[in-house]
Amino acid sequence: MFLSRFRITSHGTVVREVTFRKGLNLVLDVTSGAQTDSGNNVGKTTLLRSIDYCFGSSGEDLYKDPEFRTTNEVIYRFLTEGNVVFELEAESPTRKLNIARPFGEPPIVNGEVLSAKAANEKLGYELFRLNEQKPSFRQLIKKFIRADAQQISNTLKFLHPTTSTEDYEPAWLFLFGFDDQKLLQNRRDLQRKIKETSNQLSGFKGVSTNSLRQMVAVIDRDLAEKQKQLASFEVGPAVRDEIDQLGHLRESITELGLQVAHLQLQLNGSERTIQSLKAAATNIDTGRLEELYKAADRELPRLAHRFSELQDFHNSMISNKVQFIQGSVDRLRSQLRAKGSELESLGEKETQLLRSISALGAFADLGKVHSEINQLRESRGEKTGIISRVEFLQKTEAELSALLSEINDQVIRNQQVVDKRIEHFNKYFSEYSQSLYGEKYVLYYDSRKVKGLRRFEFKIANATGNEGTGKKRAQIAAFDLAYLKMQSELRAETARFTLHDRLETISGNQLQTLFEVADQIDGQFLVCVLADKLTLVDPGLIERATVLKLSQSDKFFRIQ
Repeated sequence: MFLSRFRITSHGTVVREVTFRKGLNLVLDVTSGAQTDSGNNVGKTTLLRSIDYCFGSSGEDLYKDPEFRTTNEVIYRFLTEGNVVFELEAESPTRKLNIARPFGEPPIVNGEVLSAKAANEKLGYELFRLNEQKPSFRQLIKKFIRADAQQISNTLKFLHPTTSTEDYEPAWLFLFGFDDQKLLQNRRDLQRKIKETSNQLSGFKGVSTNSLRQMVAVIDRDLAEKQKQLASFEVGPAVRDEIDQLGHLRESITELGLQVAHLQLQLNGSERTIQSLKAAATNIDTGRLEELYKAADRELPRLAHRFSELQDFHNSMISNKVQFIQGSVDRLRSQLRAKGSELESLGEKETQLLRSISALGAFADLGKVHSEINQLRESRGEKTGIISRVEFLQKTEAELSALLSEINDQVIRNQQVVDKRIEHFNKYFSEYSQSLYGEKYVLYYDSRKVKGLRRFEFKIANATGNEGTGKKRAQIAAFDLAYLKMQSELRAETARFTLHDRLETISGNQLQTLFEVADQIDGQFLVCVLADKLTLVDPGLIERATVLKLSQSDKFFRIQ
């Protein structure tokens, strides 16, 4: 899918319109030559940010300085008071995509007003054929719109600096042909369940089920001995009848005790989970918070953006989880109280029977034997309850691990598609990087098992590290152009564009090479660059490829 047109209107009047072309698209400045005239701060990057806004960003970067977080009040008032609408059109040979996003209002996709979440799902399908939550549309689109420092400085790690390698894995696998998103989602779900089960098992750390079984065996022998002692007592029929009642009663007490022990285990596990969540409230994952922050901001872009509020939002999410689990804790405590009352009632009946038996002249030792039997049964119940719980968790963990192993095998079978795509891609990545700087870079991945899960970490070989800024930017550009070339040869109807900012650090002759390559690809390479850095680039190519010119007297939003 190619970008065809972008437009901004204010109160229904067109403020800025850009028509895109296939190949190279240049966004340049026009300077008068006066010393005070500059091509900076005219709004070149704002075009990229505006397109990103159409694709679901919060829009904060349109009016707020990314480094100092200060607000440009003039632009902010224009956006919030000028009835501003951002419009973007894209098309493929078989379908069209129209996005209209009034600032601070819900997006409109192909004429349908959608929530931010629904719009992202729709755009994810239209641009990438996404059907699952991971990778998300907002994650993928950042690779195609390199507008901020993280994206223009890192070839592979284009998301927030705190994003883990595990979070990049589904994105790169998907971009290189691993189409079974459901399989990857199932794998993540299984890993989460295994972790939860493992956490519950950790609550029994130091518990040996084998030693507990041996203790139960000893208790069973003691119980058999006590039962023999009980049978040896010679008592009358009336006493024997009440002794039988006492036996049945104590069996009920034992069964109820097992239920109480099981409930107590559940309660302890839930309380440990609550403690872990409360501890996590102070250990903030800033990368995940930024995603939550932007998601909220897409719905309410006029919120006051203070980190303290963001932290409160994070903690409120944890608080909601705590409240949910607390509801389970409250129910368990209520059940324990009810069972406790029932136990107390049975205990009173037991006391009455013992008094009655004593009144009928039964031996004192008889009551003692019954008491010992009851204690042994309670002890047995507690130990067998723990054994059952641990064995259940171990069995669950083993079954989940077996399923995970099966999925890992399926993932490995799907690797063949990814390997072929990477080989196809590297044909052009190595060619373009060689033509730019005389070094052939290639993309590859390391595959290894981590805690039973097959992991894929994508890397670039022959990248020696610590490259100069210009060389690094050229590598990123070569990477994205190679991806465009691969997609064009695959006739993909997914996103066939890439947007770059700040290529001025690349030397002039390399820019000429880069631009020539970009203009020959059946894709779109949009670049924001200072015009005075293009002295070594073919003027005819510049003229053909320029889609937008800006100046100090004609800035992007056309406001002063």
